[in-house]
Parts: sequence; C-alpha cells; structure tokens
Amino acid sequence: GAVDFLAECQGTDMPALKQEPKLKVYVGPIASHLGLNMNLIMDPFTNAQMRQAVAYAIDRDSMVKALTGGIGKPAYQPFWPNSPAYDPSLDGRWQFDVAKSKATLAAAGFPNGVTFKSIIGANTGIYINFSNLLQAQLKNAGITMDLQLVAQADTVPMFWRQGPDGHGIVAA
Repeated sequence: GAVDFLAECQGTDMPALKQEPKLKVYVGPIASHLGLNMNLIMDPFTNAQMRQAVAYAIDRDSMVKALTGGIGKPAYQPFWPNSPAYDPSLDGRWQFDVAKSKATLAAAGFPNGVTFKSIIGANTGIYINFSNLLQAQLKNAGITMDLQLVAQADTVPMFWRQGPDGHGIVAA
C-alpha cells in the first residue's frame, strides 16, 4: 500500500507537501545549483575586477531564502563538499557587500556602472525567478543585467558564441 519515489521539488513547495497527510517528506541535498555563468572571453567579463564586483553584489543568503524557502545552502562554487573539485577555501570568499561591489566596479574602470546582456531559457521557472532576483541585486551595485528570455534549446549555443549585435552574452 505504499510507493517510494524520489522527486526533486523546489524548496518553496515544501510547506505544502509537508502538510499533505498521506505523504512523508524527507528533505536532503541534491546536486543542483543556480548561478551566473560568465563568458570570460567577452567584455565586460574579461575584467577580473568586474567579475569580483558582480560576486560582491550577490546576496546569496536572501537568494536561498527566497528561492528555496530557506532549505538550500548559499554556494560560492559549483561543486558540492563531497566532490574532488570542491575547494573549502572558496566558501564565503565573496561576501555580500554592495559598497565593496561599487568600489570594485569603479576600480575596474566602470565608475558609472556597467551593462551586460544575459540570456535565460524562457521555460525555466526557477531560473527565471533566480535571474530576476539577481538582476535586482546587481542593479543596487550599478550593474545592469539586460535579461533576455530565449528558447531553452538556444541558451548553450548562444553562451559560447558572440551575440548578433557584437556584445557578449552571459547565461544566468
């Protein structure tokens, strides 16, 4: 009379699932993360200080609360602690600090801010939510992310080539 199954759900779905009397919900880690992928051979991301300014502008704690209902964990790298590629020295390296982001952005040669294009798959709800939150956080530091929804199948090819108007494209 029972069925066991594994399902990946959004953290924000957990309160409703836990209230369902016929379900037993167990929460555990999954190998998944949300992040901003920067194409380092395209401006403005060829500039290391620009990339650092972006990193300081991201409030990872508020992202986790908003997107996972607090179930997730802020990340500073794409690798989990059980991965051989995981580097514990990176955890917490880029602490949220809008003032430091603005100063680093100015030192990078962008005292009046900077704009870049970012693409996101049009049918990817959690990634769209993440990108909208990221866009708002970056704006507070003077970094304008021109978010563009594109067909999901086009995101990877677009990330690895130059955009139609000659600007670099970044996938969120």
